[in-house]
Amino acid sequence: MVADAMSSDCGIGLVRASRRGARSAIRMRRLIGALMLLVLLAGQVLAHGEVMRIGSSQPGSGQLLVEPEFDFGGDVFYLPQAAQAGGLTLYSDIFPSFAWILTPGSGFNPLGAGVTVTIAAAAPISGGGSIRVAGTTLDAPGESTILGSFENDPEAHVHAEWRLLLANGVTGQYQISFRLSAPGYTQSPVYTLLVTNQAPAPTPSSTPTSPPTSTPQPTATDTPEPTATETPEPTSTASPQPTATPTSDASATATVTVGIPTGFLPPLVDADQGDLDCQKAIAGAVRKLGHQTYQLIGKCMDAAHTHAMLEKPAEPAIKSCSIDSLDQTSLVGRIAAEEAKALDTIERKCGPLGVASSPYTLGHIAAHLDLTVCLAEELAGSTYNRAVTSMASLLEDSTDHDVHLAFPCMKGSFE
Repeated sequence: MVADAMSSDCGIGLVRASRRGARSAIRMRRLIGALMLLVLLAGQVLAHGEVMRIGSSQPGSGQLLVEPEFDFGGDVFYLPQAAQAGGLTLYSDIFPSFAWILTPGSGFNPLGAGVTVTIAAAAPISGGGSIRVAGTTLDAPGESTILGSFENDPEAHVHAEWRLLLANGVTGQYQISFRLSAPGYTQSPVYTLLVTNQAPAPTPSSTPTSPPTSTPQPTATDTPEPTATETPEPTSTASPQPTATPTSDASATATVTVGIPTGFLPPLVDADQGDLDCQKAIAGAVRKLGHQTYQLIGKCMDAAHTHAMLEKPAEPAIKSCSIDSLDQTSLVGRIAAEEAKALDTIERKCGPLGVASSPYTLGHIAAHLDLTVCLAEELAGSTYNRAVTSMASLLEDSTDHDVHLAFPCMKGSFE
């Protein structure tokens, strides 16, 4: 799906010459955890912490609704750069996040116990925009995946990853839209986030001013509220996107997206021997990738448990479990390398992907390899219960959240 977005939104053909860029695109989601940047509130460009609470218009029924801690039509979210490769740049962040309405009020009500909510991409989506949830990427209207199930817990929340994929040097303001559905409820309106890859404007002290000294400038930034209303930050963006507001559709009913799930390869039709050999090569590469991913995570967890329970030295475990995406010898780096090997193996057998004679596009293969790693992560997390917490405890500078960013499909602990 990432590769498809590269082609359609950035106008860059996916040919064999772009193999290096595609290989790096597969690694992008693993770079995100290490390259997340904190930004300060500046004007209406928002930083981390905002939440969208999910509820319904009536107790236990009605239309799904989102109560945001911000203004959908005016506030803009800054997505920092996460990775760059092959002439493309990925921008990504995990805020705003989702939480749950817990008490009735102002037209919002809690959902029924255990109700499972599905998120679907919707129009408009611009700038190679996509939503990623637990290893599944949604980059076309109608694509959907499970977001989470209602929990009556004020600490419960769900992080989706909001992404832009743009040609290097392109900046602007873009839109990423979604809607929610759940059994027994009417679909939500379409909600549209305004996002930008332009960093918030620098403080006045860092820009040329007529006074000879910058001493008084910080005083102007000590009162953020007037600045937020007086500085029309969105006008500094390059895109003339229309104001995005929730589009009400009270008559819409919950639907199930029909089609091939993200990561599943399309079925072969009128295949020749070359197509069958290609599919066989993909199956072999996927088996090896899944095995290697599970083995690498298992080696990490074996070392972590040996250190924690038998009081063995920590260094071997730390080396096996490192989530430093910029280190090719880290756990994340080695899994990314296995993904790249799998792609090379497939291309050698299948030839250029995406051409008329090929049964699969580069997007198909990238998403399929991504799904393979996701399933291996989930399996390893089920074998080594509390894997996320164990890794975070071992890596002193990391939290459960950091580990979850590096391994989004690895579940938490189950007591």
